[in-house]
Amino acid sequence: MDQTPGGARVPVVDFHIHLDPRGPIAHFETRYARGVPAFTSHPQLGDADALLAFLDEVGIDVAVISSGPGMMGNLEQARAVNEALARLCGDRGPRLQFLAHYAPGHGEAALREVERWLPHAVGVAMPAAANGITVDDPVLDPLYALVAEQGKFLFIHPSLAPTQAEADLCDAYDLYRAVGREFGLVLATARLICGGVLDRHPRLKVVMSHLGGGIAAVLPRIRNYQDKAFWGVAGDPIHGRTAREPFEAYLSRIYFDTGGFFGDPSAVRIALEHIPPSQIVLGTDYPQEIRAAAPARQLVAELKRRGLLGNGAELLPSLLPWT
Repeated sequence: MDQTPGGARVPVVDFHIHLDPRGPIAHFETRYARGVPAFTSHPQLGDADALLAFLDEVGIDVAVISSGPGMMGNLEQARAVNEALARLCGDRGPRLQFLAHYAPGHGEAALREVERWLPHAVGVAMPAAANGITVDDPVLDPLYALVAEQGKFLFIHPSLAPTQAEADLCDAYDLYRAVGREFGLVLATARLICGGVLDRHPRLKVVMSHLGGGIAAVLPRIRNYQDKAFWGVAGDPIHGRTAREPFEAYLSRIYFDTGGFFGDPSAVRIALEHIPPSQIVLGTDYPQEIRAAAPARQLVAELKRRGLLGNGAELLPSLLPWT
């Protein structure tokens, strides 16, 4: 539990927790896509009791759960995950909250699937790109409108399955998971802003995972490339486009979770160079990049020291006030 300067008690929320609720997982297995490692499945991913024990050890009140199999762009997998998560979280009480999983590329059927579960979920999970659809694609506008209308939030996770071009660039050393996914999140953050998504949907709330792929390190470069006249593309209908406001103004409208860096506090320090402190929220990425309590406690301590630990609780208004 964290306490605001005014004395109000707010829950410590972990926005980046994974669970495969479809049943026990017996074996450790890394699955490949287009020849590169894409997803590692292991017993902790199917163990809700281990998750609750982790939350207790670290001092986390609420876990917002997403599931890798539900974010592969496969509608049938998303349906199975949504149904199982709703059942699990309904049985376990308010500490476990779930995201409804959206499968880009499946049109009206994918939207109806989210619409079915959104009244019971705290938000919607989707990959940064899937099936050729990126976050600035107008085909996603009905989804964004629905999420905003319901007062929920959108959680954008790294793409779990690479395109062929990404696989070709990351064909060795597990580079797709190490850096390819993060580049995808930097692109997704920039597309969300430059593509006008936040202009078209001013009430849309977004949680971008992995601190936007570490976007803070390149924000000065991105910002300066918004000067289209300087770079000679002001008349280009695609590359000359800009958002209505300066690029960095939108960083106050996006939340960035701290998953993706194995609990290393330096990632938070770097992010704070350009991302407003109010927009950084806890994400441990348990039980993938963090599988034990110690590194998570280190991360929680860093956020608490910086006064960030209670951030994001306003995204779960139904849980406030927390007791």
